[in-house]
Amino acid sequence: MEITVHVDNAVRVLEADLPPETVKRIEADLTLPNPKWEQVEKYNRSRRRNFQPEMLAFFQRSNGVLILPRGYINHLLGRLGTLPYMVVDRTRTLIRSISVSVPGSTPISSLQSETSRREGSAFSRRLPGRERR
Repeated sequence: MEITVHVDNAVRVLEADLPPETVKRIEADLTLPNPKWEQVEKYNRSRRRNFQPEMLAFFQRSNGVLILPRGYINHLLGRLGTLPYMVVDRTRTLIRSISVSVPGSTPISSLQSETSRREGSAFSRRLPGRERR
């Protein structure tokens, strides 16, 4: 059985395709302590007013599909190890390049060269009162 990993704006994997221990490892990787909650505990703020969750989960479950952040793809492939998998990359790419030009404008490089010729290089100018020794 091959595990299909879909990559678009997130990484999506069917939870049923993954072994239970791999799912637990992924959950452990993507569940982190909440720094705001820790700050409230550290400075003995009232627990009644601490509405922050103790742990932050950076994964979601939707209809049996694990939705993970895109940056987790390399860790996920490492977690899969020797299990057979197929990555379906559906990230968008720009089909053709678009050049934008404003009529009557000059390229920035020519503006920079004119300015440097007119005013001189910043490295060649000396500040008043400073001479070479």
